[in-house]
Amino acid sequence: MHIAEQVSNTFDQGSRERVCELSDDKIQILVKSLTKQLEDWKASLPAGDGGAYSEVSEMSMARLNRSYYSGRAYIHEVGLYGLLQGQIPSLTKISIIYECFTAAMKFLSDALELSLEEMTGWTNLDWRSLNFAVMLCTKSSIILDSSYPGNGRSERAEWLDKCLGTLCLRAKELHLMVGAPVGQDQYFRRLSTDWANLKLYYQNCMQRNLPQASATAANPASTMQPGFQSLDGQLDMDVFNDMFWTSYGDTEGMLSNIFQM
Repeated sequence: MHIAEQVSNTFDQGSRERVCELSDDKIQILVKSLTKQLEDWKASLPAGDGGAYSEVSEMSMARLNRSYYSGRAYIHEVGLYGLLQGQIPSLTKISIIYECFTAAMKFLSDALELSLEEMTGWTNLDWRSLNFAVMLCTKSSIILDSSYPGNGRSERAEWLDKCLGTLCLRAKELHLMVGAPVGQDQYFRRLSTDWANLKLYYQNCMQRNLPQASATAANPASTMQPGFQSLDGQLDMDVFNDMFWTSYGDTEGMLSNIFQM
């Protein structure tokens, strides 16, 4: 949490004005310094050796491991800011964005290895971190693919598309497990809808990056989820921040007693 506070203060995450004043080289120096602190924190954790830990301890270590990847993604999130529509990021910024994608991808990979039963024990912070990783992973992939087409695009796009699909299914399953009253808006139902819309948006972005002929053949007619506003042509991170915070104000109340049944 201390490192996260340093990241927020260093890059002024609230306004981004300070980020725009920093050169890419200066940003890279700050990112490396903060990453070094995170690596030192990780190195200070006890190394697991199988039988030395109880089940509870193993779960705690797994959560700390996810915290490490979430923190690493948060440090490198700065690479996504200050970009204008159609602007090609510098190689320095691309390297920062790539690290953001890699860290967020690791978080999602670890989360998907958990069983549905294990995820029912998550706190609201865990779910916010998961949604945060989804947003960063998607945004980073879109920028990387649009800036430098063909550089690992197919593997990255295929993995993320499959990941989003799996997360949507899990959210739907959790919604059924909770059993909210008919007609009542429910957290996991909204989460599944948001991720489904994001998956569709991501697919559309990937198709637009294809050669025109291929895009025409590969772009079937599709409909968006109800209530989803088209994001075509927008590269502003505010769109993703809005999706992250919309309807999450009551997360604490909705999740605090959601599985105590």
